[in-house]
Amino acid sequence: MITLRTLGERRPDRSTRHGSTRLTGALVAIAALGTLVGTLVGAVASDPAVAAHGGSAGAAGNYGSAISTPRVDSYYPAHGNDVVDALHYGLDLTWHPHKRSLSGTERLVFRAAKDADAIPLDLSNALTVTSAAVDGHAVRATRSTDHLSLPVAITAGQVHTVTLSYAGVPRPVAAPGTRSDESVLGFISKRDGRAYAMQEPYGAFTWYAVNDQPADKALYDFSLHVPAPYVGIANGRLTHRHTGHGVTTTRWHLASPAASYLTTIAFGNYQQTRLGKVHGTPLSYWTPTDRPELVSWLRFMAKDFRWLEHLLGPYPFDTLSLVVVPSKSAMETQTMISEGDTRGALDEQDVVHEMSHQWYGDQVTPNDWRDVWMSEGMAMYVQYRWLDHVGGYRTGTWVDTETSRYDATYLSEYGPMGAYNPADFASSNVYLPPARMWWTLSKMLGKARFDDLLRRWPASHPHSSQSREALEDWWSAASGRDLHPFFQRWLSATRDPS
Repeated sequence: MITLRTLGERRPDRSTRHGSTRLTGALVAIAALGTLVGTLVGAVASDPAVAAHGGSAGAAGNYGSAISTPRVDSYYPAHGNDVVDALHYGLDLTWHPHKRSLSGTERLVFRAAKDADAIPLDLSNALTVTSAAVDGHAVRATRSTDHLSLPVAITAGQVHTVTLSYAGVPRPVAAPGTRSDESVLGFISKRDGRAYAMQEPYGAFTWYAVNDQPADKALYDFSLHVPAPYVGIANGRLTHRHTGHGVTTTRWHLASPAASYLTTIAFGNYQQTRLGKVHGTPLSYWTPTDRPELVSWLRFMAKDFRWLEHLLGPYPFDTLSLVVVPSKSAMETQTMISEGDTRGALDEQDVVHEMSHQWYGDQVTPNDWRDVWMSEGMAMYVQYRWLDHVGGYRTGTWVDTETSRYDATYLSEYGPMGAYNPADFASSNVYLPPARMWWTLSKMLGKARFDDLLRRWPASHPHSSQSREALEDWWSAASGRDLHPFFQRWLSATRDPS
């Protein structure tokens, strides 16, 4: 998410944004999960098709990399579930800009994570389901506010395919907080027919049926249709673009599993600028045709990408792009960063912040919204390392002489960074205090050792969702020091914990 542009520029308030024995037990649990996932992935067949009437986990085909352990979120339990382990979403969507309506077909391949009497999904009641089928058999979907239930009994480990057709005028939902940069979440459209999606911590359900919780990562393919000259943009690699009969069709393939809040979609009159490949990764950005000045302005992405790879390690995905949307906010949407079109959102350090999330937040994602600090704190820390790098700020000075006077206010007003008020999502306490925590840890371990672990954590947990306990255990084991008391002190602090 978009972050503070400069420290001290704003009063810390709700509009601020970016932007032991347990160790042994956790390692055993992680090893068991790795064995399970390895078994399932090893059973994967080369054909991605799923057998009718439900197949075994081995029928996951090419989707085995998306096997997850879904959970009920401790902060927002009304969104997501621990039944559906989504493996692949195939979304064929048509946007009607003059009516501001969306219609489409969805094909969801999922693994049953547990036995259940019905298949639960999140889907906005602004979208009407016109047909539904499970494994090729028509079913009658039932609705309860923004939840969809398909009355088919499922057994843990079995793989099924859900097909839905739906249409309606998408409606965003209120954000769980009072931040001023984006008061609503999900699919947002403008009067001129432009549209985009930003949906942290939830809101994907406003435009497709989904298990809307970050522990459940899945693969995605998008086919988007919109009247020309508009074009549809989504996550991943653009594999097809064609305009015929006044309609532009684009197809996008996301090759690595993503959490639902990290998906995106945008419709508008865009032009693409390609920056070529940097270390083998193709870089590009999409800017509105009526903002030609952005074409040259955003070229800084290439040099900043090189710097981030030097700090954080090889880029974890196969492509990186950015799309400018009509918003005051920004979002680290996986491989296709969403940046608002305001001066603040397009500030270079904010783009660096969102790019750094591709490692911390996208490659490794918190599995529960209580731990948003795992993403935002590290991205904030990286942002200030970048400012140090370009000469705009001395990281040590920032931490030692300036942030301490803000941290006490953040923590006392919004609560501990590891136990914030759910009604105050993504306030200042999950940005600067954890960034300062990481700086303190770097001094404890030494910069060279810390930077080595900084790179190794995401590389050691690729395309996964992790808990704070897993992070504490890993950093303790990898550093050779018991860091549990250190993390717990910072996570629970209501005043300066240093």
